[in-house]
Amino acid sequence: IEIEPKNVPTITELGRLYASQGRTEEAEQLFKKAIEIDSKNVPPRTELGRLYASQGKEEEAEQLFKKAIEIEPKNVPPRTELGRLYESQGKEEEAEQLFKKVIEIDQKDTYARTELGRLYESQGKEEEAEQLFKKVIEIDPKNIHARTELGRLYASQGKEKEAEQLFKKAIEIDSKNVPPRTELGILYASQGKEEEAEQLFKKVIEIDPKSIHARTELGILYASQGKEEEAEQLFKKAIEIDPKDTHARTELGRLYVSKGRTEEAEQLFKTAVEIEPKNVPPITELGRLYASQGRTEEAEQLFEDVIKIDPEDVYARTELGRLYVSQGRTEEAEQLFKKVIEIDPKNIHARTELERLKKSQRQNELRAIVEQAFEKMSEAEIEDAKKRFDFLKRLKPESVTMEKSQLGYYMKFLYTNITVCERLLRIASNGELQAINSPTLIFPNDVEIQDGKINPKQKSLIEKQEHVGVYLKKLQDKMNLVERRYLKRKAELDYDD
Repeated sequence: IEIEPKNVPTITELGRLYASQGRTEEAEQLFKKAIEIDSKNVPPRTELGRLYASQGKEEEAEQLFKKAIEIEPKNVPPRTELGRLYESQGKEEEAEQLFKKVIEIDQKDTYARTELGRLYESQGKEEEAEQLFKKVIEIDPKNIHARTELGRLYASQGKEKEAEQLFKKAIEIDSKNVPPRTELGILYASQGKEEEAEQLFKKVIEIDPKSIHARTELGILYASQGKEEEAEQLFKKAIEIDPKDTHARTELGRLYVSKGRTEEAEQLFKTAVEIEPKNVPPITELGRLYASQGRTEEAEQLFEDVIKIDPEDVYARTELGRLYVSQGRTEEAEQLFKKVIEIDPKNIHARTELERLKKSQRQNELRAIVEQAFEKMSEAEIEDAKKRFDFLKRLKPESVTMEKSQLGYYMKFLYTNITVCERLLRIASNGELQAINSPTLIFPNDVEIQDGKINPKQKSLIEKQEHVGVYLKKLQDKMNLVERRYLKRKAELDYDD
């Protein structure tokens, strides 16, 4: 530049170097100088647009990319960068068209193909994304970006071996490339290979001390291991390196919630949302925090905001469903859980919540039936029941309704199996267990008695057969367990009896 002060390519390259080093003001001045020297030169406009996009100056970046395309309609980089900008803004159709146009202009372009693949993956078009990543690797077998993205796709599909091979191959091609090492670490962490994951994250930080992704993932690993102080320091360092990083802020917020530091957590989530208003995780976490604090209206609004941003998000739908259950809005909750299962058929959380909701609904129906039946019992029948079963005398209900409901459950359960109960109690009192010809009887604590044999569903619950007496005695004070077993027999019993 000293020899040729108006050499635009050299000035642009020096600007790119400064930008990569975080010397953004110097980089900006160099790009502007290059444009001033040659207003029709496309590379400095594109680089300045990239810099502005990274700083959140989206309007300025958009204008620079558009001007570059206007100057050279077949110049690929500004179209690709404008597509990436639109993708980040949620303008997916415009982004898709730009990436496709680049591929049309240059059939061997790998960057736009990879970006289009990432876009398709985010839209759930996994087959199209896979084909694009594979095509890039076919064009350029040493393309690390495409290998890493294809590995991430396979990992999300449960194709862990294929993902591992892709990450390892990318590392083999370039041992100092950070993303494949980080992704392999994330894969190993998900498989429980914590030592291997830790070593990979540490190696990434050694290669690139400013890698916030690896620091955040190592922090997540340490938090899961109970190493809270180490995790906290890693999250804080990531935020120090990049104050606008929302991932580390969100994870630090989660850690603070678990430690009861809710005010600090709330501030972290809020700041993350301010930085990226459409970033789903911090919005969802803030909603969960508010829900736990009883701030239900605010929580509901946040979960609804997430669903508007990403209609396919299952986490926020599940949390909103849980919130509705707590408010007694069971029909709305049921619809949300069903929608989650429709989006993600393997989602265990929504299935569990839906089953729990259905059980609760059945329980409420059953309570009503039992209470109606109880109304028909005479005082003499109730007193007789209390004499026959001593533990009924010790019921201390909070209300008459609760007494009726609880006593009703016991009456139904015990009268159904009355002979078996009495014989087992006599045998247990003698410390013996003999063969009993009786129907299957389900007792609390998951101990099954069938034809006089104990079949423990949870072996840790009993050690010797003579312990059956202990578990029979627990019939006397385990209301909830009796209720649960009774519900399982619901279809077999005649409630109107």
